Amino acid sequence: VVRPSGPIGGLDAQLRRATDWFDDRILTPRRRTVLLSLIGGLGLLLALVGVFGMTAYAVARRTAEIGVRIAFGAAPLQVVQTILRDSAAPILIGTLVGLGGAAAGTRIIQSFLFETEPTDPATFAVVALLLVGTGGLAALVPALRAARIDPAMTLRTD
Repeated sequence: VVRPSGPIGGLDAQLRRATDWFDDRILTPRRRTVLLSLIGGLGLLLALVGVFGMTAYAVARRTAEIGVRIAFGAAPLQVVQTILRDSAAPILIGTLVGLGGAAAGTRIIQSFLFETEPTDPATFAVVALLLVGTGGLAALVPALRAARIDPAMTLRTD
């Protein structure tokens, strides 16, 4: 509380600077939002790296199998679909577990939320779609690489 230099009819204890009010009402929730956004972005980045690494490792281990499939006439689209289908289960399970954890943790972060309900169904749906979509894109890169495997080189190395 900032006290003015002279008496103003007993109101001096109730006066606050506008910047103090602005900090309390606007800047603090904004800083919390930025902090939560950064933590969420870091979590999304870690999930993307994990899905990419898991899918790339699975493709590397299955290189001979994929080469044989291509040698027997599998189309590149079929190879991509197979890799994406194999990656979809962990992505969906992780998303469901994460949404369950987020629903359980809403009481903890309720004070950080600004003009939104902790269990807003639209927010949960958008986040789930974002996670599944970005996980699918992270799995798509190794799947496209698998579709370009040369079957002759693969069979020669075995």
